[in-house]
Amino acid sequence: MDSELRIAIIAGVFTILGASIPLIYSSITSPNETYWIDKGDYLSSINQYDAALECFEKAIMLDSKSELSWIKKSEALSNLGRFNASIQALDAALIINPKSDVAWCSRSYVFNQQGLYDEAIIAADKAIGIYPLSEDAWGNKGVALSYQDKNKEALNAFDEALNLNPRSSVTWYNKGVTLYRLGEYEDAFKAFNKSIELDPLWEGAWYGKGCALFKQGKYDEAIRAADESRVLDPRIPEFRYARDIAVAASK
Repeated sequence: MDSELRIAIIAGVFTILGASIPLIYSSITSPNETYWIDKGDYLSSINQYDAALECFEKAIMLDSKSELSWIKKSEALSNLGRFNASIQALDAALIINPKSDVAWCSRSYVFNQQGLYDEAIIAADKAIGIYPLSEDAWGNKGVALSYQDKNKEALNAFDEALNLNPRSSVTWYNKGVTLYRLGEYEDAFKAFNKSIELDPLWEGAWYGKGCALFKQGKYDEAIRAADESRVLDPRIPEFRYARDIAVAASK
């Protein structure tokens, strides 16, 4: 269950439909910074992170003082697993604007990815101090605290995030994981259920729901939840294992 903790991801500042790119930019002969950022965002949305990184680097070449371009470069590097380089890009963004809550929030996300939870909490607190309404910063802080087994504090952070956005399936899921770790299986079940209501196709939430039901001795319901997780992603062996355990317990 520990490996299932989902890390909140910072939403892109710009969004654009991929189909619109050739329509908008076909006549541009000298692409500007915005062009490269928008194109990079589109490429990131279809998981072409190397190509997206090239776009963000071109945006930086046009304006090396663009905080946004450095943050976007950091996101692409993080998606490529190049976490140290991602932090360096965020350092550049923070030199430009030391009070960028987005850059500090992104640092907390990357530090979580690296397992540097003390650093993640410091960065999240920086973001929250600048912009207390940052649900992502509260969510990232909760993840770091949960991995440090500071589960009560983690729940407080997740509740702050949910007060800001009660429709975040990720935060409800993370809250469910933390409640599960505390042995509060009925409340964990409710949190996983809420996550599923918001994102019915999230196999991890179905798996968490099944685990919480199993701990309450509700084996038939646990089997059904495990079946749902396996239908959504049959590649994950833990889903089959969870079902087999629930079936054995029900006999």
